[in-house]
Amino acid sequence: MPVRVKATSGQPALTRIEVFARDGADAPVCYKFDQPQQTGDSGTDEKSYEVLVRLGHRVSQIGVKAFAGDNLVDELQVPIRQQNLLESIQPLTLVLGGGTEIQNSLKTKVASFSGEVAPVSIRMSADQFPVDALGLNAVQAIVIAVGNDSAVVDLNELQQQAISKWLHSGGRLVISAKVDAVERLLAKDSWVGKFVPGTIEGVRQLTNSSRLESFVNSREQLIGVGGSPIDHLQVTAVDGVVLVADSKKQPLVVKKAVGFGEVVFSTIDLNHPQLTGWKSYSSLVQTLVAGAKSTQVENRQSIASVGGASAEIGFSDLVGQMFAPLEQFSKVQFIPFTAIAILIALYILCIGPLDYYLLRRLFGRMELTWITFPLFSILFCGIAWGISTWSRPAQLQTNQLEIIDVDAVSGRCRGSVWANLYSPSGHNLDVEFAPHALGFKQDESVLSWHALPGGKMGGMNVRSSSNVSVQEYRQSFGRSSADGSRSAVHVDLEDFPVQVSSSRALFGSWGGSFPGGSKGIRSNLVFQQKSQSIAGTLKNPFDFELTNCRVYHGNWAYLLDAPLGPGEPLNLRAESSERPLRAMLNRLEVEEEKDDNNRNHRSQSKRWEVSGVNISRIAEMMMFYDAAGGKGYTGLTHGYQSFIDFSEPLHLNRAILVGEIVQRGADLKITSDGKPIDNELDQVTTMVRVLLPVKVESKKQR
Repeated sequence: MPVRVKATSGQPALTRIEVFARDGADAPVCYKFDQPQQTGDSGTDEKSYEVLVRLGHRVSQIGVKAFAGDNLVDELQVPIRQQNLLESIQPLTLVLGGGTEIQNSLKTKVASFSGEVAPVSIRMSADQFPVDALGLNAVQAIVIAVGNDSAVVDLNELQQQAISKWLHSGGRLVISAKVDAVERLLAKDSWVGKFVPGTIEGVRQLTNSSRLESFVNSREQLIGVGGSPIDHLQVTAVDGVVLVADSKKQPLVVKKAVGFGEVVFSTIDLNHPQLTGWKSYSSLVQTLVAGAKSTQVENRQSIASVGGASAEIGFSDLVGQMFAPLEQFSKVQFIPFTAIAILIALYILCIGPLDYYLLRRLFGRMELTWITFPLFSILFCGIAWGISTWSRPAQLQTNQLEIIDVDAVSGRCRGSVWANLYSPSGHNLDVEFAPHALGFKQDESVLSWHALPGGKMGGMNVRSSSNVSVQEYRQSFGRSSADGSRSAVHVDLEDFPVQVSSSRALFGSWGGSFPGGSKGIRSNLVFQQKSQSIAGTLKNPFDFELTNCRVYHGNWAYLLDAPLGPGEPLNLRAESSERPLRAMLNRLEVEEEKDDNNRNHRSQSKRWEVSGVNISRIAEMMMFYDAAGGKGYTGLTHGYQSFIDFSEPLHLNRAILVGEIVQRGADLKITSDGKPIDNELDQVTTMVRVLLPVKVESKKQR
């Protein structure tokens, strides 16, 4: 979240800002910003700065220190209103432009195991909008209703770049416009206009709204018999998928994949009075903003069938299940309480009855207990020390899951890394990403703490215990010019505390470009409308082998017969087997049975196990959550890190090549007091996804 600091007139420029809060483990953390980015008009006497922090617990205040050089300019405590804090799994939508109708239409509640989670929509002005894409990290969607009074006009260049970068990184941008504001605000050379999926040719009138009503399953007519038509934009050369068109096949809603994100363009102004007065207006806006999510019926079924199990194991979000396998270290042995109880009993027997028997019957000198008692104590301390040494490794252990995404159209790539560190001894660690080992041109990285969402034990949705005695550590933000035109963010951890025989969770992300750009990724995939499947060729763009390969598109999965070697080409139709995507993701087991009339029947099974610890399986569900049925199948939400879900691009003329590799993607550089720490990798899982463009076969080609 952004924290804004304003230096009043006459104060020197700030060179460092420090913000003090608590992380997901309730440990104190200092967010340190050297040379903080100045926002607003730099020519005025007042200087404004924006820095970004994360709150891991419900705190009542945060601390802020401002420095000019080495001099402390000001120090203050900033109170936080508890009612303004959002749960980490709450969907957040920002609304730019127009009235309050769009914002109000998004205020519906979604069932969850901890009660009801209310999606939050915030109507923002330009001066409130973040200037860095990292400040939009928690935002699920941005709605831009372009009009004559739109806040879009007042966004500065930094804010525009932040929206563009957030979109390409996996955001959802919903755009609509007044017909009289198009030439000025949606021109092809404008920053919003370049996201329009097609060419705006003029204005048409919508006289029959039946297809729009069907789109949202509405029984209420938008335009009744003899009703007034609604002006909407005419779009040609559509670059995307038409979700709904009028009776004359003119697009009303178009969706387009942009990088790892997507743009939804409504040719009808979402602030049109006739539309806002429609009884199904809220359903329309929610459909545009939420996308293809699981139904409320599925949600209710999942709570009834799996909710109890989820409550017992202490999490309700899918990322919580991922914690379990990352916390299991093969060299850390669990010592059962029975063994400890037996040792305690033996110790009591030795210093009591056995000591008495030896001294009374064998030696006949009771005063020797001053020798035997210490010997027994030393013996059992040695046994305890030996068991402790045997049960834990001597080196720092790391479990790591990484998902690497590559966009074949733009050539951009990103990595998402979950890592758990186990330390046999106490350390204060400096942790950062080392240069990437797989040849990607990494230009930015963010590494931070990770924690369990929700209100269960150890979850973030609990009030902070400020009396917890843990050493404060720092999260350092830096910037560097990656390509001479934009400033990239690098975030590292300094003096990160890991207690004796304990573990800490980290989450990191990196961004970069694929070697050779989009030209280095070759594919020729075509969607055949007659068979509703894809065919063609593709090539492994990497110089390493992909195993457990499959290609997803639409509602189908194509399972490869063999691993895909470095640079190896693939004929999809000839070298893969086709299977329904939902059946593959749900691991449906099909059994052929015959009844008394010799007729075949199919039975399907294999429900999702909320206690499962197969990290590859959990990662697969995170990557295609909605395609697998969402909460209706897993019984869990996926709201905390939903940007991992690539279910939407499957229906946006994109195929996704998925595979696993044995190499590490991201490498953590860990030091303490400037000296490297021996770091032994215990479990490493690396998944790769490549988004490939798919051409749609025309009728003439058929």
